[in-house]
Amino acid sequence: YNTHLNKTITEPGQDNPLDAILDFKHQLDSIGIDLLVVIVPGKPSIYPDLINPRLKPSHYIDKLPSVRFIDILRKNDINAIDLFHPFIAERQNDSLYGDSLYLKTDTHWKNRAPRLAASIVADEIKKQSWFYKNKRVIEYGLDTIYVTRTGDIGQMTKLPDIKSPLLKVTFSSEQAKCYKVFKLERDESGAIVDKIPYKDDFKHSRILLLGDSFSRIYQTDAPRSAGWISHLAYELKEPLASIISDGGASTIVRQTLAKKASLLKGKKLVVWEFIERDLRFGSEGWKNITLPVV
Repeated sequence: YNTHLNKTITEPGQDNPLDAILDFKHQLDSIGIDLLVVIVPGKPSIYPDLINPRLKPSHYIDKLPSVRFIDILRKNDINAIDLFHPFIAERQNDSLYGDSLYLKTDTHWKNRAPRLAASIVADEIKKQSWFYKNKRVIEYGLDTIYVTRTGDIGQMTKLPDIKSPLLKVTFSSEQAKCYKVFKLERDESGAIVDKIPYKDDFKHSRILLLGDSFSRIYQTDAPRSAGWISHLAYELKEPLASIISDGGASTIVRQTLAKKASLLKGKKLVVWEFIERDLRFGSEGWKNITLPVV
């Protein structure tokens, strides 16, 4: 799909993601809220050799349309995170961990990738002038937990839907190691008396995250509170609020926000996460959405 991304900005009749992102940024600027764009690398960008063994990601990473788009965003004064180069570097540790950054039979990431993304994004957020002002620090802890997942690649082929007495299609499941995030409560002596699974705090959070299934996985599905939202909160030591739509981070999340604009009250930052393929194939395209005055 990277070939298609080349056409995203110039092809007639196509929604322009740059226009939509700029429009959203200007609306947030007008109400004093910052924007941080986080484009998640697709599995083929980090592991192209799974498609063609002769491809080496380090040889062409800077030529990827998605990476070039990050440069375009930055030249337009939009703060955008580059996860592509850090993911390529982290891939070199696969043999050390005996695991990869993405699920084997799924398009989504495994625990090292969302934790790395959370760390990188948190480092950028901590640079903001408002971050340490009137900050309420929350203590979080981690517990290791394993979940079993059946990959979405097989499901997207529609083969499991085939009904035939002579043919039964099944796809193997995969065990994934996760780190569940808990809010820790201590007594007067400092001993931990309770561990509460992370949950968003829409009322008191300073950061609103808009995202897709990469923000949902491990977060609101099994094992819950172990996705990159929880790990971003863990790194920042404060809770977030979030609006998530599988495949809908290009437009649908902003449509939802427009209906619930009160969620922006008290916010300092919107983190907008979307998978790189949505630059071309985002559900509902890249529409300009007008936010009501809050």
